[in-house]
Amino acid sequence: MGRFRRFLTTAVLTTLLVGGTAGWASASSGSAPSGPLPGTASWLADDSLGRELPDPATATPAEVAAFFAGLSHAQQDRLVEDHPTVVGNLDGVPVHLRYEANAPAGDRVLAYDPRGRGTIARVAGDLESAAHVSVIVPGSDIDAETFDRTAQRA
Repeated sequence: MGRFRRFLTTAVLTTLLVGGTAGWASASSGSAPSGPLPGTASWLADDSLGRELPDPATATPAEVAAFFAGLSHAQQDRLVEDHPTVVGNLDGVPVHLRYEANAPAGDRVLAYDPRGRGTIARVAGDLESAAHVSVIVPGSDIDAETFDRTAQRA
């Protein structure tokens, strides 16, 4: 019976220790951003091109790419200038325009969302001609504010 008690005690303590630690480690100090990006309302209300802009919530990347392909360079530049948060985070927008829209957030930033702890996707190399793409996730204690320190160490 002594062996069984030791086993049971060890099992209970292990469960409590791992369960408590796992809950603590996986807990987030902030919630994930939800809802539309800042600037979406003005993007959707923009009628300067004489047609509707793609809805970021419902448009597919292919629809967005086709929309931008039908714009002149001047029209594309105006959208980047007037709506950088939407253009910089909208899948389907040409990569060079996303870099330009996110330029204030840092060099070669593919996506930047300042809400909450922040979300950032930085590109190393040339994404448009890359044969392979890797994703590096810096860690659970990194946010947009401390991301640059981590990137400098890499």
